[in-house]
Amino acid sequence: MFCAICSLFVISRYLFYNLGMKLFYGANKLIRTPIFGLGSPDNDYGLGFYLTPEESMAALWASKFEGGGYSIAFDVDMKGLNVLYLDGQDETSVLRWITILVQFRFDKFTLAQYEERIKKLRELYYVDVSAYDVIVGYRADDSYFKYARDFLDNTLSIETLSEAMRLGKLGKQIVLKSKKAFERISFLSAEPVAYSDRYERFRALTLNQYKALKTTDKDSNTFIREILRGK
Repeated sequence: MFCAICSLFVISRYLFYNLGMKLFYGANKLIRTPIFGLGSPDNDYGLGFYLTPEESMAALWASKFEGGGYSIAFDVDMKGLNVLYLDGQDETSVLRWITILVQFRFDKFTLAQYEERIKKLRELYYVDVSAYDVIVGYRADDSYFKYARDFLDNTLSIETLSEAMRLGKLGKQIVLKSKKAFERISFLSAEPVAYSDRYERFRALTLNQYKALKTTDKDSNTFIREILRGK
């Protein structure tokens, strides 16, 4: 039964990411044609075009802009693209996600603070994201950035971090990284989104969820000190 379930998961993932995908983007202005090479290199997985499979999340993001924004739908042809999956709930996937996240999101002072731990993580779990056209992984906006920080600070276990991912608290994003991937995206439609406090309320809610989840952590769980010692 377990193998059958695993096989169905693999088949579903293959079909999902090898057909045309309807993905969404939340912004303060209407974007019809994303331009390769533009954007911030300090996002979760570096420079790229960040999309979500959930229209509600795109609308939520767009609602934070005072002048309002747009929830924009795109079609992305994923067939033949080299995809890096960082959305697994196993320990290796989670540690790869953390390793890539700190590379792009931590400032130089934080990198220096955790230099030895980050160096060891990179030795064990580094992935060269430049070798991929697309990255499918967890989202880590400011509401959730504390997960990575607390994990490196040795106050959050890998089990609790993995549980947060299993419960879907972080959300997922699909990032177009290569010029080839940018050539596969086409505009579908756009819906205006009015400014509201929904995003701030969402941030407050997710922070409270994080605090509640952290209280369930146990000393017997596996923290970064044990992982880096190879235990």
